[in-house]
Order: sequence, then C-alpha cells, then structure tokens
Amino acid sequence: MKYRTCLTTLLYSFLLGLILPASAQNSLQHQKDSLRHALEHAEGIDKLQTYNKLYYIYMAEAGDDQKMDTLMTLFEQAEAEAIRQGDTQMQGMVYGNRIISYINRSEHDKVIEKAPAYLDFYIRHDLWKFYYQIHMQLITAYNLKGDYELAAAEAGKMYTRARERKDKAGMATALYATGIIYNLQRRPKEEEDCFRESISLLWEVSGYDNILTQSYAFLCVSLRAQARYDELLQLVPEYEKAIARFEKATGRVQPEARGN
Repeated sequence: MKYRTCLTTLLYSFLLGLILPASAQNSLQHQKDSLRHALEHAEGIDKLQTYNKLYYIYMAEAGDDQKMDTLMTLFEQAEAEAIRQGDTQMQGMVYGNRIISYINRSEHDKVIEKAPAYLDFYIRHDLWKFYYQIHMQLITAYNLKGDYELAAAEAGKMYTRARERKDKAGMATALYATGIIYNLQRRPKEEEDCFRESISLLWEVSGYDNILTQSYAFLCVSLRAQARYDELLQLVPEYEKAIARFEKATGRVQPEARGN
C-alpha cells in the first residue's frame, strides 16, 4: 500500500505539476475572476466562503511558485477576514489548508515550523477534528524526513490528549499514525497491533471511514509481511464491510479503497 496523507474535512490536493489544457486553464481563470469580483461585494460568511472557494482553486496549482505565492496571500487575507468576523472555524480551516499546501509541495520544514501554533489554536477553540487532522500532517512531515522518533513522540502526544478527553476517534487516529511509523520502520507485529486497536475504535465512531479503510489496508500489509496469509484472507469480508460503510457515508464509489 502506498503511504499518503489523508484528511476528511479539509480539502487535500495531489494535483501538483498537473499541466492543464488551454481550455481548462481559461475556465479556471474565469472562475478566479468571478470569485475575485464576488469578493468585492460579499459580506459575512459569504465572503469567507468565497475566499474558501478561491484558494481551493489555487491549492490545485500550488506546484507553480507564483501560484503558491498568490495562495499564501489569499490565506493571509482569508485569515484576516475570519479574525475580523470572529469566525474561529473558518480561521482554523485556513490554517489547515495552509499546512496541506506545504505538505503537497514537500515543504516539510514549513509544516514543522507552523503546525504547533495551529494545534494550540485548535485546542483553545475546541476544534478537535482539525486538531487531529493537522497533528497527523505534522507526524507525516517528520516521517517523510525520516525523523521517526519525533514522529512517534507527536503520535504519543496525540494519543494522550485524546485519551484524556475519552475521544475514541482521536485515539484511533493516533494509533493509525503510530501504525504508519511502524510500517515505515518495517516492524510488522507492532504495526499490526496498532491497526487492530485503531480499527476496533473506529467501528464505534462515524466520520472517519477513510482512516478505517486505510487501517484495514495497512493491517493486510502487516499480515502479509508476517506470511500470515490465512488470517489475511479471513480479514477480507470485514474489510469489504468497511469499504461499503465508507461508500454509503460519502454517497459514491471509493476506487482507492477498493484498489488497496
């Protein structure tokens, strides 16, 4: 299975370096122009949502340095507007998407620099789903730099905080993150234990079906690494149920989950 970042609430984009045909580029430019015009007249939540739509377009183009510069400016403007309106939810979304943009450009040091302050913001404002998602990205940044000890330390912090809150989704996410670290270190038994525990918790919560299906995929990898093929085959029906739950929740087929 390919290791990758994942989020559920925040937009994540893996379109870096995509070369669009001229017609598509013209269409995107038209969308940008329309949204910029709308910004001149929008107020309140409409203005924040318009910023949101505009920077999502630029997130898909952030492999281009100039587009990335524009994106960072948009994030700053959206952040300032969210602060002016006192909308911590939208402010937190700006922070999260800024981190995702850095991850997608492999700017791991930027993630490590910025994420801790954003995590503190999420804690102060009880934005726990954002907290877990962006803490995962901080762990991802350490993993991709090969700093597994620091990644494990962050996963431990996440688990402790979730356990103190009796937050099963947070505990499961932290176990998922720890399992990935073991996967990268080629420690299949510890990896297996983490993903089994994560799966057990994730069946008890909603809204984390993407992590549930990926946990099953990693669990299959760990069993295969231990040559426990009979157990792997026995896991398939349960895995299929998880995919079906994911597809029901999203209302669409999830080819990546089925491809694992």
